[in-house]
Amino acid sequence: MLLTHHWRQGLTLVELLISFLILAVGIVAILGLVGQSSLNARSSADRTIATFLASRRMEELVADPQLQPQRSEGFFEVPYERFRWLSVVEEWEPTLTNLAANQQTLTLYRVQVIVSWRDRGRERRVELTTLVMPGVLQPVVSEEETSSEEGTQP
Repeated sequence: MLLTHHWRQGLTLVELLISFLILAVGIVAILGLVGQSSLNARSSADRTIATFLASRRMEELVADPQLQPQRSEGFFEVPYERFRWLSVVEEWEPTLTNLAANQQTLTLYRVQVIVSWRDRGRERRVELTTLVMPGVLQPVVSEEETSSEEGTQP
């Protein structure tokens, strides 16, 4: 007796449903990853902006020739109004003594800037801290720099 094989053409309904189920699970997983990556990109951008804003606020404080212990806070201007800043300038202990300058005491200030914002219902923050010797890092414009900025006319 001769056995004959009948080859099927196409898929059964069960095979088709299983294929669609596997495809749907894959698509849902990919869409979830895309959504999560966009949230992570937003969080990363916020952290970068906060670091820039904290650095800018730190530069303003350090450049102040009358830097004194203080505590201040506020919001940044548009378009960064959702970011809040807090700056603290305090005398840093211990003070350093310069033995070569007849026991002259040098005071250092600890300058701290905290920038905070809300992200997905949670408080986020970036904190920068440095030590500053008053009067040392403030910009000084010399006469030579002033005259070179004015330029000369032939």
